[in-house]
Amino acid sequence: ECNKSLLRLFADLWVLRRRVVLTVSGLPPLGDAELPTVIAGNAAWEQALETLARLPFSPDLIYLCSGGAEDAQSGRFLGSSYVVSGVRATASAACGAHVAEAKVGRLLRDPMRWEGDPSTIIVAGLLGDVAAAPEAVAAAAVCAARKYRWEGDRGEAEVGVGGNEGGAAMSGAEGFGSRPRDDGESPFCRVGEIVALSAGAMGR
Repeated sequence: ECNKSLLRLFADLWVLRRRVVLTVSGLPPLGDAELPTVIAGNAAWEQALETLARLPFSPDLIYLCSGGAEDAQSGRFLGSSYVVSGVRATASAACGAHVAEAKVGRLLRDPMRWEGDPSTIIVAGLLGDVAAAPEAVAAAAVCAARKYRWEGDRGEAEVGVGGNEGGAAMSGAEGFGSRPRDDGESPFCRVGEIVALSAGAMGR
């Protein structure tokens, strides 16, 4: 009876779904305090978080990749995540503040350190590019999942990010307008300015 009640509330409760995280640069500086303290009352940060909160899907976690006064201690953020302005986020000091170009290696540094599941999909890009083309984020994630399957995967797992209104997980890239580019033996998929890969693909 308990299971039936849960399924009435959450029809996709037991659907196997791969974790999807988003790592974003082009952000204000982090400062030295914990993330909620940095964001509170900071208009630039609040605007950035509002932009991410308006995405038509909810990544399992967003890495806010910037920089601060103590970048040498950049590992201090790993392992701490918060819900701020409606966004589940953690901080990364790998990228530098207000960058105008997405450096993929820097964007991936901390997600690759922290995401232990090889099936996790990591999507990376500048805040402006993510906001301008959220459909590219979705398409790149699906492409990356199709490119790499982890040991034991029989193809049942959906690839997706739940919608902000409780929508279903993505199961394909059809209709997103931009066609993913599969770079052959490269572990990456690119759609416009957005890049994605499965965490486990880097170790192949």
